[in-house]
Amino acid sequence: MREMRVVTADGGRYGGADAIIYLAGLIWWAWPLYAAASIPGAGPILAAGYRWFAEHRHCSARECAVAAKDQRDNFTTEARGETK
Repeated sequence: MREMRVVTADGGRYGGADAIIYLAGLIWWAWPLYAAASIPGAGPILAAGYRWFAEHRHCSARECAVAAKDQRDNFTTEARGETK
């Protein structure tokens, strides 16, 4: 998944920076980010910052990629009721 996703109880869907902004509006201590998002021109800047962060959040070592693949395989196997 390239970006974080938030689905609200009323069916709203947010992704990436919009998801962060939505969540910031729900957390009292995150109000500065929520307020900053309402400044004209801030949306594209926050979206670019989120994309940069998302592209660079992977691990520098291969262990993370391998662990993530192993976890997916285990989940798929368990979902089928199989054992390794």
